[in-house]
Amino acid sequence: MAKGLKWQKFLWSVVIIFAFTLYIYWLNTKSQSILGFSIYLYLASPISICVGFLVLLFRTCRIGILNDSFIYIFTGTANAFIGLTEMYLNFISQVKIEFSAYLICLSSILLATFIFWDVFVKEIPGIRKKI
Repeated sequence: MAKGLKWQKFLWSVVIIFAFTLYIYWLNTKSQSILGFSIYLYLASPISICVGFLVLLFRTCRIGILNDSFIYIFTGTANAFIGLTEMYLNFISQVKIEFSAYLICLSSILLATFIFWDVFVKEIPGIRKKI
């Protein structure tokens, strides 16, 4: 498949995630809850990691998911966004965060890195032949 379509799918997934994030942030500013915006990321992290591992398992077993499918690219983008944003919010926080929270962030970032490597890097000529 053309490389441009992969980038187009990546950009659409960024737009969808950005719109969803703005909507959740807008809902959070309207509410009078004591919980902050970062609680949504903590709730979304385990879900995105489980879905990411499931999609990656389907991709490795070659069950219906190719490296250029939208769900595969969207899962990688969502894991990268959630992991990086959660890591940033943990670093700027005044509250001491447990080590397990950092492990969840790092596993999400690692999963996204592997997915992006599978989608974009494997097809560069001279690095590795197409599988």
